[in-house]
Order: sequence, then structure tokens, then C-alpha cells
Amino acid sequence: MENTVVLILSPGRTGSTILDLVLGSHSQCTSLGEYHSILHIGQKDLPNHCRLCDGECAFWTEVTTRLQPPRYHQPVFEVSGTPCLIDSSKSADWAESVYRTHDGPVKFIYMTRNPLHQLSKTKRKSISDGSVFDARAMIVRRLHWICQLERFVNKLPAEQVFTLRYEDLCAEPERTIGEICKFIGLTFEPSMMAYHEKHHHLIGGSGETTQAIKYLRGETSAENIHPAARERISNHGGGVRFAAELSSDLFSADDKTTAARYGAWWLSANGYDGQGHGNLTSYIRYRIAWCMDVAAQFFDRIKSRLASRLPKRQ
Repeated sequence: MENTVVLILSPGRTGSTILDLVLGSHSQCTSLGEYHSILHIGQKDLPNHCRLCDGECAFWTEVTTRLQPPRYHQPVFEVSGTPCLIDSSKSADWAESVYRTHDGPVKFIYMTRNPLHQLSKTKRKSISDGSVFDARAMIVRRLHWICQLERFVNKLPAEQVFTLRYEDLCAEPERTIGEICKFIGLTFEPSMMAYHEKHHHLIGGSGETTQAIKYLRGETSAENIHPAARERISNHGGGVRFAAELSSDLFSADDKTTAARYGAWWLSANGYDGQGHGNLTSYIRYRIAWCMDVAAQFFDRIKSRLASRLPKRQ
């Protein structure tokens, strides 16, 4: 197999970390997590950001000694010894850069999920830390992220893209993973589904998933991990958790109506329930709301700059 980079493109909280780990558990693959983080945290600090190693990660330390930007993946092929890298960076800009600079094949998995799932997790977090939950702002920002990814994906040759709904992965995990393996050019290995048994070196990704893995390996106690990770282990026994259910107890009718009012155009196009809202009307609402958010952020920055320049009152 020629050195191949597989990029998982999806908004956050779509299940990309688990998919990354499952595919990275193939004997010919290595899971990287959100490798584009190297652009933000810096080359020298990369070894300290491995989710599954305590302290400095020897794997990423070796990678950083060989890095020659912009070909960020080449040293990972050398250090890992595998011909396929799974990168769940979720960034269209990063994906375009890799597509342009990598010398070998680049394949893309475009992953979608009902946006209400992200609202569910975000609302739970807001409740736990006492912050304000704004369903309209959340759905509008997520839809904008989705649009950015779709614009990039639509420019790619069809044979280089595997489109995946998370809900389909939940319904038939092994069959779906088998189809993805075939798309990449691999033979499905049943041991991939026990991803927590393989030692990975993950940058970024879901903290709940990586904490659950460390607990299952006996590297930490239940008291030291996030409550959501404890819930995952107790309810699903650890391992692969492809759970499609919504945390419906967290949602009011207004939350669901808000999601449909601004997102029916995307929900209906991707096989989700638009709850009777017109697609054109909801798209116009979304575009207006996004423009208003951008304008508000712009004016907030202007106010902050002006305030910083004004003399302080004695």
C-alpha cells in the first residue's frame, strides 16, 4: 500500500474521535487525532499534548525531530512504520493543504450527524458549569462549519470521498467500518473494533473517549475521569460506543424548534427531520443570523479596542 493519508472531515462532536481510533487500530494504520493542532501548539510542544500518554510522548518527540513543514505527515509514516495515517483534524484549510502537499494518495471521509447531538452535549456542559446556553447561536455556528466543509468536499473527485452518516455507523458498525476499509484499500480486521486495546498517540479529540480508554487500561481510577466518561463506561462497558440516541431529556420543545427553524434546509437534505419548516425560509433565516453574528463580533472587537485606548478614570 502506498503511503496514504485519510482525513476525517466533520464538525466537532460528531463521533470522529472514535472513528479515528477504530480505523487507527488496523494493523496498517496509525491514528493521529487532530494533527492540525501542531499549527497552534507548535512543534516543540507537540509531545506534551498526546491525550493517551502521561507527560512527554516518546512517539511525538521522535516525530518532531524529523518534521519538515509543510509535509507534516511524512515523518509520522517513518516513525509509525505504517502506510496509512488517520487524521481527524476537521479543518477544510488543513485538508486542502495536505491534499496539495502530500506526495501519495489522500482520501477523505466526510462525516455528518444530526446537529441536535452537539446541542445536547453543549447544553449538558452549560448546565454543569453554569454558563448560558444559546441554541440559536450554537446551531447557526455549527451549520456554518458544515457549509465550509461541504464547499471543500464538493470540489473533490467523487472517488476520493466516503460520505458517512454517524447514525448509519451506529446501526451497523462492523459493516460500515468494513465499507470504509474497502474505500481506503484495506481488508477489515475484526480486532479493530476493540480500539481501546491498542496503544494510540492521539492529539486532541474527545476527552471523554480518551479518559475512558485510560480507565479501561487501568491507568487511572474512575474518580479521576470526567463524569461523562464514567457514564460511558458504566452504561456501555467501555470499548466501542456508537450511540445514536439523543439526550432528549435535556431538550425543550423550543430547542428543537430553533434547530429546525434555522437548519431545516440541511436536515432535510441529509435525511433528518426538518419538522415541517420550509427549506428556503430556514436557509434565509440561517444566513441572516450568521451575518448578524459576524457583525456583532466585529463591533465587539471595535468596542474592545476603543475601550483599551481610552484613558482610565482616576
